[in-house]
Amino acid sequence: MLFVFLSYLLSWSTISIYYAIFGKDYPIGAKIATVIYMFMPMVSAIIVQKFICKEPLLKPLGISVKYNKWFLLAWLTPPVIALLVTGFGFMFPGTEFTANPLQSKLFDTYKRFFSSDQIAGLKNFVETLPINTFFLVIMQ
Repeated sequence: MLFVFLSYLLSWSTISIYYAIFGKDYPIGAKIATVIYMFMPMVSAIIVQKFICKEPLLKPLGISVKYNKWFLLAWLTPPVIALLVTGFGFMFPGTEFTANPLQSKLFDTYKRFFSSDQIAGLKNFVETLPINTFFLVIMQ
């Protein structure tokens, strides 16, 4: 129960501090706050296990750096699912796949949200990427 309470306290405090400092209109700060937010349960587990209960950290929490067959499964499952979903999408009529995002209709949907200068900058950024964006999405 202490872990849950501490996790909520730290997580919500992180977001509250972000909103107090930056408000809602700072997207880069929101990404940073979100990354910090995601680490709060881990920080809570460390605090409860190591400092409050004064117990060893790695073994009771099941943390191991030894090879495990499930690591390979966890690493390969998301790209396999992404490729299967892409293949499944081709079964629907009118579905197109383009390896070049500049030829897709993606930037047409952005016209409602961004100025033409911002879209041109985004297109320029996509052109200079060293790898295809499809593979970037799968590698996330």
